[in-house]
Amino acid sequence: MIASTLGIVLHSIKYGETSLIVKIYTSSFGLVSYMVNGARSSKGKNKGSLFQAGNILELEVYNKQGKNLQHIKEQKLYKIYNHIPNMMVKTSICMYMLEVLNQCIKEHEQNETLFDFLIHAFEQLDNQSNDDAIFPSWFMIALASHLGFEAGNSFEENKTIFDMQEGLYVEESYHAHALHLPYSKYWYELSQQEIPQNTITSKKERLMLLESVEKFFQMHIENFKQLQTPRILREVLS
Repeated sequence: MIASTLGIVLHSIKYGETSLIVKIYTSSFGLVSYMVNGARSSKGKNKGSLFQAGNILELEVYNKQGKNLQHIKEQKLYKIYNHIPNMMVKTSICMYMLEVLNQCIKEHEQNETLFDFLIHAFEQLDNQSNDDAIFPSWFMIALASHLGFEAGNSFEENKTIFDMQEGLYVEESYHAHALHLPYSKYWYELSQQEIPQNTITSKKERLMLLESVEKFFQMHIENFKQLQTPRILREVLS
């Protein structure tokens, strides 16, 4: 069966002399691995560049149930980024997002809400006027809600501590996974934003918040490994 779908390229690896195996999160089928024959050949007309991680593609695909590797009939860019490829900060944040997604997304089923959020996130990152300093934390907190482990209640005057283990704002907590003011309030504020707005003026506080969000993912995503890209982020956001 041939089907049309949008897809976000998450990862690609070389296969043989001229081909690629590409992992794409699609709007119609969830996570799918595709064999792209001849993508790196001299006759490939630069087809391989379309499958750069982070690209959003319009695809016509062969969808055969039970196959681990599918094939693509046609592909073209759905969106041409204006700033992600040319601005070091945005490039670094894009790499960070992709590292997170490659660890989190395992579903081989359609999830339109999650897919639409990811399209929104990449488009927001490409926005030149976007405040990049807070973007990674905003993205992680929003992604958690789409993966089903967001906070189960709201920040309130008498509930100012975010218990990351329980996923709740509480009056008091003394274990190592409790997030206190001002970080718990920052977390809640970001969770309410569809477009990230940076209200944290301290670079140290922004980095501390990001570390907390990463710990939150390690607690709630099975086999979530320590990320490698935060080191780069700290350099470019400093």
